Formats: sequence, structure tokens, C-alpha cells
Amino acid sequence: MNPLFVGIDVSNRNNVAYLMDPDGSKHSSFSVQNNLGGAKLLSKRIVSVLGSMQLSDVVIGLEAPPSTGTA
Repeated sequence: MNPLFVGIDVSNRNNVAYLMDPDGSKHSSFSVQNNLGGAKLLSKRIVSVLGSMQLSDVVIGLEAPPSTGTA
């Protein structure tokens, strides 16, 4: 398996995505809004990179925002 690695730093307003080639080198990084439009843009960018690199697998890791301490 040679996946595209995607790390996403999640925040209330924007999510920062970091895409890495299968060898771990940086492919790109970018920010998207934390809303439906941003999610659609993120998925389009991931699919585009998968196609251009001829990859079929993706591994996604998320870093969630810190808890506010309220439930």
C-alpha cells in the first residue's frame, strides 16, 4: 500500500491540511473553512492529488481542538 497521508489540524473556523507523499515528503498544505464548503474543497483536493499521483489509498489523521471543559 502506497497511501497519500493527510493530516488535518481542526479548529473552530479553519482546518489546516498537510498532504504527504507515500515516502513522507511534503506534497502540499492549505487551509479550508470548517464548514460544508471547506469539507467539499478538502475532499476535492485529496481526490485530485490521488489521481495525479496515481494512488488509490489515503490515510487521514485529525488533531481535534482542545476541549473547552463544558459538556
